[in-house]
Amino acid sequence: MMPRKHFDWDGYFSTASFETVRKASPELDGRCPPTTYSPNGKLLYLSSQDFDVEIDDPEQLRQALTATGRSYANAVSSKHANHFQAYIAEEDFIIICNHLASLEDPSDFSDPDALLKEYLR
Repeated sequence: MMPRKHFDWDGYFSTASFETVRKASPELDGRCPPTTYSPNGKLLYLSSQDFDVEIDDPEQLRQALTATGRSYANAVSSKHANHFQAYIAEEDFIIICNHLASLEDPSDFSDPDALLKEYLR
């Protein structure tokens, strides 16, 4: 049997447009755009919330943290749990915690998993 020729994924991803990759991806096709920083790096679009926040504004980040925690709780606690939605909310929650840790007391955000579990009570 001849060895299988391997596809150059790195080459493909470095030249393909995001739209092409998104349409070919079972994870990305049909969902909101992924959580993304603006080109200047000052805004963070949160996929789980479908809004953006200024990454240097603790009040906006705290409001987003609360909204994201609630989204996570709703996704896992509903009769028909949506594990993918919960995953996206959890990832966003961790990113927000990291930004808040750089602006406020880091120990308040050192365990995002424990903070997230508080929304399940």
